[in-house]
Amino acid sequence: MDQLASELRQQGIEAVVANHTLSGVYANEAIKDCKSGQIASIAIVGHSLGASAGIGMADQLAQSGVKVALVVTVDPVTPTAAPGNVKTVKNFYFSDGVGKTVQRSNDFHGSLQNIDMKADPSAGHVSLANSVRLHREVLQYVRAAAGSRCQ
Repeated sequence: MDQLASELRQQGIEAVVANHTLSGVYANEAIKDCKSGQIASIAIVGHSLGASAGIGMADQLAQSGVKVALVVTVDPVTPTAAPGNVKTVKNFYFSDGVGKTVQRSNDFHGSLQNIDMKADPSAGHVSLANSVRLHREVLQYVRAAAGSRCQ
């Protein structure tokens, strides 16, 4: 995830990497920054437990009326459901491994795609976070999400 964040920064996109246990802190910061106008759109990317924490962050943002343009989950290890405030969810997972699909919550009306990576023999749960394909696609998704507003 550090490399992906570096690639995002090289393209002028602010990116923060943190442990999943700090997701609540970063959700509160995103709420404050969105409501003050310091940021215009929000994209969340997380791997493994961080993927599940990313969905949890989106839930926390929903409780404050903040919209999330994009959530990318990378092989989440716990069952999750996309909340209604999220426009797009892309989930990269291994159906033959520890990863889980992301489900739709009752109020989710956005775009949800579960992308099974089991056909890629060079990738696994840990190495997927550094996959060139994954990085390329996430960069495209984040750029596309930049036009969505968090308020």
